[in-house]
Amino acid sequence: MATKSTKAVTAAKKKAIGPLAWGSVMTHITTQEEANARQMAVVVAEIYGVPHMCVTILGSQPYLNKEGRLFLLNELTKKNPVAKIETEYLQISTAPNITAICKKRIVFKDGMFVEGIGEANPNNIKLNAVKATLNMMAETRALNRTIWQAIGSAIWERVAKNLKKKALTNAEMTTIVAAGQSSAEEMDRPEPNIQDLTPYQKALKILEKDNRDIDTLEEWRIKIEQSDLYTKTERKELLLMIDRQMSNRIVQYE
Repeated sequence: MATKSTKAVTAAKKKAIGPLAWGSVMTHITTQEEANARQMAVVVAEIYGVPHMCVTILGSQPYLNKEGRLFLLNELTKKNPVAKIETEYLQISTAPNITAICKKRIVFKDGMFVEGIGEANPNNIKLNAVKATLNMMAETRALNRTIWQAIGSAIWERVAKNLKKKALTNAEMTTIVAAGQSSAEEMDRPEPNIQDLTPYQKALKILEKDNRDIDTLEEWRIKIEQSDLYTKTERKELLLMIDRQMSNRIVQYE
């Protein structure tokens, strides 16, 4: 069975408040529902004690994502830090119809450890783009579940304490609790309608395929640099993505 091990996790750096991520894509607020979801995501980050970018909005429900759980793992285990994280594939997916099953083990400095299992198959993943990466999704789910095995009780104590400090409705408290009960990676992300995407999201969706040659990437660079459809931050992110892809192509040609 395939195994691998990584060194102790490093804490995510806290980031300044800015636009929140929706499925790892920066989006513009276009409806009141989206605005409400953004506001609730800010509250979720405060209640759980994580940077805002550690919360992902899927539909109108905010969830802690993998980065958020890693952040909390590092923060809450300082007295007995993580020594290593081990990965074992119980079943590797070699075809779209084969389930990927992964086991994660988090080992602490004192030798204690916790384990969790994640699985991924076309039946529990609806997003077509992710169906091609079942092994990666199984590993991510296993990691998220294992982290919660390690720190779940401490997190729920924090959440209960912080909820008392806020004037929230029962519905809002339910939303906040649900944000930690399932990770963003556990949830099905709806396939966005291409007509509903912003210019930045459309460009990102195209570039994420990472299958373009250097000449095509250079053409994209020129278009993005000359276009007024993107904000300064969006333009920077797209150009960085193009730079990374071009670097990969150069390495392949050498």
